[in-house]
Amino acid sequence: MGSLSAFVPGAELDTSVTELSQAVQDLRSSAQSGAIDPKHRAKAIESARAVLESLKHPVEAMMDDYFGICFLMATRLFASLGGFEHIPSEGAISYSDLAKKLDAENALIKRVAWVLVANGLLKQIDGDKVAHTPRSKVFAGPQSLQPAFQYMTSMNIPALFALPDYFKKYGRTEPATRTHTPYSFALGKPELTVWEVMRQDPDRNGVAEGMRAFGAFEKMMPMTGVYDFSWVAREAAADPTSTRALLVDVGASKGHVTKAICESTPGLPMSRCVLQDLPEVVKELEKADDPVLRDAQKMATDFHREQPVKGALVYFIRRCLHDYGDEECVNILRVIADAMAADSRLIIIEQIISDPPVPMAAAIDLFMMNLGGKERTVEGFGELASKAGLKINKVNLTEGFGLSAVECVKA
Repeated sequence: MGSLSAFVPGAELDTSVTELSQAVQDLRSSAQSGAIDPKHRAKAIESARAVLESLKHPVEAMMDDYFGICFLMATRLFASLGGFEHIPSEGAISYSDLAKKLDAENALIKRVAWVLVANGLLKQIDGDKVAHTPRSKVFAGPQSLQPAFQYMTSMNIPALFALPDYFKKYGRTEPATRTHTPYSFALGKPELTVWEVMRQDPDRNGVAEGMRAFGAFEKMMPMTGVYDFSWVAREAAADPTSTRALLVDVGASKGHVTKAICESTPGLPMSRCVLQDLPEVVKELEKADDPVLRDAQKMATDFHREQPVKGALVYFIRRCLHDYGDEECVNILRVIADAMAADSRLIIIEQIISDPPVPMAAAIDLFMMNLGGKERTVEGFGELASKAGLKINKVNLTEGFGLSAVECVKA
């Protein structure tokens, strides 16, 4: 393989530099037009990553990956100590003053912070002060993503480290059920579901952090624009006296997505929408009593069991299927298919991965495997649909790893 000092990057470096230059030009052009094209930004990031990888000796690349674990855990430790919140949003704070605010030893805080400084997350000023960077500010302030970060690391790191032992015990097949997941196995309670494990020790397992994390990520996910529901409004206008359910939101949670859909789709009456979820979720939904959702029918259901609303025009399930393995997803879809009329449509909203996937998508898929879930390609959704008695009618695919829409009809 040769020594690191004698390493000479190959011809791929020149190719990557050329691609990066073009990607940056495209990015600047799109910015000048008033809106940055996400495809150009993604291409620039991909090209920059390729340049870095071309410059590294394979051993350096391996060591960077290894030391990345240290950076991740130092970030988690610094966050748990409250370090990010005590650094001023503008200016800097001395290590000694920061240590006093955190009721910690100066030497300890400096050593942990140095890992973050060395990796560009924080910056050191005048030798004895530390300050935020744009990257670190996401961990501080009212819109902090720190709860999401803490939740994700507390859930996934134990499970990821347990994967070799997990597959040694259960065999070399992907997890397929809600119990005996890598996460519950890592915590010594394989017979329980992920949520059962978390509820047994909510403080240790970060349930509250998890709820805040889900809220933070949900706000980042588009609720409309992935699928055009205007045709549903036209159907409503064509027969205004009909009592047929127009939209059944399966796994509706707070009803926020149906609310956004109706508000952005003139003529789609809330009175012909149905919000379904588990009894405890529906109870909270009714308690909230959102005036916009007041006319919607709220229904306690379990989407693993019979669908009580028969023959609705549209059944809608958003960001639920990735929580489950293939067999359970087929059952969920079959339950809906059995309730569909010949002209009914099922709209699945999920993040769809490419083949091969982008790095973030591949990582999230592995995280979902820890919980017994799975991210899927278009072909993967096609296989699920076929086994459930459905077929894909069309796909609205988002570039990268954004939310996409899969429209299914009865086969």
